[in-house]
Amino acid sequence: MSLTASQQATLARAVAPGFAGLALLNPLHPTTHLAVFDSSFNPPHRAHFGLGVSTFPAPTTSAPSSSSTPDALGPPGSKLNPGPYTARLLLFSTRNADKVPAADAEHRAGLMLAQARAMAAATRLPVAAGLVSAPTFVDKWAALFAHAGAVTFLVGTDTLERIFEERYYPPGGMEAALERLFQRCWFVCALRAGDSAEGAAQAEKLLSRPEVAYWVKLGKIRTLPPIPGAEAVSSTEVRNIVRSGAGRDALEALVVPEVAEYILANGLYT
Repeated sequence: MSLTASQQATLARAVAPGFAGLALLNPLHPTTHLAVFDSSFNPPHRAHFGLGVSTFPAPTTSAPSSSSTPDALGPPGSKLNPGPYTARLLLFSTRNADKVPAADAEHRAGLMLAQARAMAAATRLPVAAGLVSAPTFVDKWAALFAHAGAVTFLVGTDTLERIFEERYYPPGGMEAALERLFQRCWFVCALRAGDSAEGAAQAEKLLSRPEVAYWVKLGKIRTLPPIPGAEAVSSTEVRNIVRSGAGRDALEALVVPEVAEYILANGLYT
C-alpha cells in the first residue's frame, strides 16, 4: 500500500489495488453528497461501522417547518436539502488540532481501507479512505471542496461543540469562517445511547445555544438517534482485547472481520 497525493496538496488517498471506492478521491459530480467520517480509527470498530453506514437524517424537529421531513427544506439537491448520501469517505487527520502528529499513518490507512470495504459491501455505495493534513473542519472542507457538491461531517457532541469555540479560529474570525463552512457543509451529530442524564442535558444545551440553534433551524446541523450497541465499543477496548490474546472471535465481536484480519496479519497492538 502507498499514499498518493490528490489534486489538493493537503489531501492524500489510501491506495489498495482493485478497490473501486478510491475513485471517490477524483473530482466528483457537483451533485455528489459525500458523508465524511473523521476519526482516529485506532482501530475502527463496530460503533464506527454503525455510524459510517447510517443514512442522512431528517432535520431536527426544531427545523423551520411543521414537517420534520427533509423535503420541508426543499427538494433533494437544494441548498438546504442535499438528499441522501451518494458516497462515503473515512478521513484521518494527520494534524489534529489538539493532538500530536500521527506516526503510523500507513497502518491507519490500511485499517480504514479494511473498514471501507465492509461499509461498501453493506451500503452498495462507494466508500473511500483519505488522510488529510488539515487540523480544523474549515481546512478539511477546503481540502475536500473539489470532490463533492455537498459534504456532511459525521461528528459526536464533543466535536460539534469544538466547532463553535473561538480558539480554533483567527481572532474575530469564527463567524465568517462558519458562514463559509455551512454554505456547502452539513453536520450530523450522533447521540450516544450510553450518555448519562447529565450528558444528554449537555447535548441539548449545546443544540440550544443561539449560534448553534441557528444552523439547526436551517437543517444544517442534524442529530442522529443512538445506534444500538455503539456505547459498548471503544478503540481502547479493541486494543486491550488484542493485547490480552483473547483470540479472533473476541476481536470480531468488536470489529468487522476485514479489520480483524488486518490487525492480526500485521501484528498490531500486541
